[in-house]
Amino acid sequence: FSATPGANLTLTGRNIKVAGDDPSVGIALIASDDTETKIPAGAIGVNQPSKLVFVIPATLAAGDYTLRLTTQFKGDNISFLKTPRTLTQAIHLTEDGETDSPSEI
Repeated sequence: FSATPGANLTLTGRNIKVAGDDPSVGIALIASDDTETKIPAGAIGVNQPSKLVFVIPATLAAGDYTLRLTTQFKGDNISFLKTPRTLTQAIHLTEDGETDSPSEI
């Protein structure tokens, strides 16, 4: 799927809420040269079990990236998974504003 730097990206899925105390928990975009850009917690506008909305950093160049979501959320707000789980998805960042978000991850 594709998105535009500086714009909101919506992800839908199951148990995708960013939660947990492991340092790996969060959202990151990894460029083809392995440069990693972490999405700050303040850039996540919606953080629900089945929906995430966050701003893609405007400083990222157009190109192919891997979106990585790591969470310890297991379906309740009482306890977390002991081992974080990571979901990845290819994403293409465009300069022209054409996107096909939302995406299910």
